[in-house]
Amino acid sequence: AGDGRWALQHYEKFDFEHSKKVLQPGEPTHSEWTFENGFDPQPLHLRLLLTGEDAIAKDLIVEVDRFFKVAIPVTLKKGQSLVWDGSERMLLYDEKGRKLETVEIGRRPPLLQRGMHSVGVDARFAGGDPVIKGTIKIKGAVEDVAR
Repeated sequence: AGDGRWALQHYEKFDFEHSKKVLQPGEPTHSEWTFENGFDPQPLHLRLLLTGEDAIAKDLIVEVDRFFKVAIPVTLKKGQSLVWDGSERMLLYDEKGRKLETVEIGRRPPLLQRGMHSVGVDARFAGGDPVIKGTIKIKGAVEDVAR
């Protein structure tokens, strides 16, 4: 921040999980979570990590605020993660955090205005006990700190 001061950026994180469900006919397969942005409007920052023995997730769909839905043209394997920074693309990483590819989505999610929001995730799973672990990251307050 200048003259012997630092600007410390705080973040809030919201974690969720989407797993394979035993369903009745006609029951929805997706999972949905709500969270609050108590700060300025900002892009969605979402990370999806696939866990589970020999797990595979394909036909992924992410829905924001029940009106913006996007199909993600990639198959996730155990340990891989997708990161969406609010741009028109997602980045696919391996289990060690190395970038594997850029996945073109072609659309930006809506800005997260101040207030309540929802994110829904759906996927077709294979393998043992697949779970998509998601994290939504929200920029919080900035704190000035003396060096």
